[in-house]
Amino acid sequence: MNENYSRNDQVRLSDGDRKAALRRLRRHHRSGRIDAVELEERTDAVGFARNRGDLRTVFADLEPYGSRFRGPALRRGWFPLFPFFPIVPLLIVVAIVATATSHVPWVALGILAFLLFVVAPLRISVRRRRWGGRAGWAC
Repeated sequence: MNENYSRNDQVRLSDGDRKAALRRLRRHHRSGRIDAVELEERTDAVGFARNRGDLRTVFADLEPYGSRFRGPALRRGWFPLFPFFPIVPLLIVVAIVATATSHVPWVALGILAFLLFVVAPLRISVRRRRWGGRAGWAC
């Protein structure tokens, strides 16, 4: 398709264009950017729109389509290192006790396993609930 044709505001709308515009409006309504009354007004405007320029006026004060803004980033601090930071001192203690007693310290290994398999997953699930279900570390 010709690039000038696709960017021309005078190109008439298809039913698919109107449906896509209505989906975008509902998405903005769900995210709280517009209220129910404004959603109804803009829905009527999309229904009466004849060309792409008319749709641009409907979405002029809203975030552009495909924007990747998802709210504040995850909090920075010591938390992302939580599962690994206490392990290093524990491994040092385990190594010292193992060399001093010549056997495997089961209590220290049990604590280490508890931290890795119980506490760390609980902290991660709390963080996911707190930050809207998103997984991953802050960049």
